Amino acid sequence: VVPGGEREQLLAQRGPLECLVLRERKGFVKLALRHGVPLVPSYCFGEAQLYDQSRLFMGFRSWVQRTLGVALVLPFGPGGVPGRPFPAPLRHVVGAPLDVPRIPEPSRAEVDEHHARYMAELEKLFARHRESAGYGQVKLE
Repeated sequence: VVPGGEREQLLAQRGPLECLVLRERKGFVKLALRHGVPLVPSYCFGEAQLYDQSRLFMGFRSWVQRTLGVALVLPFGPGGVPGRPFPAPLRHVVGAPLDVPRIPEPSRAEVDEHHARYMAELEKLFARHRESAGYGQVKLE
């Protein structure tokens, strides 16, 4: 499951701040609780640094994403060439699985509790590895 989804694709920008859409996404936690499967924090350093993202028609593209669930991304690389990535090191780090109980119909409070645990572990994972991944200057937004 990639819980950032289309919204995260649309908002990705090269630079010192990386947008983490997961702060408001909780459906993946609800699914994990319903099925009693662990949540595994992971982060891919450099992914947002591969392309510049055009801001052209961003209002319309955001509306399409929210309404239809489709991200109309317009990535470009060096020289403005569409689909050509900038050279950027990629490093994917994976944290320890967070066990969650099986709760067929989790309450909002239960979802919030486990989402907070996941977010705390994800932020620790990011802080622990950003220097060695070559992204010491990047912060999560």
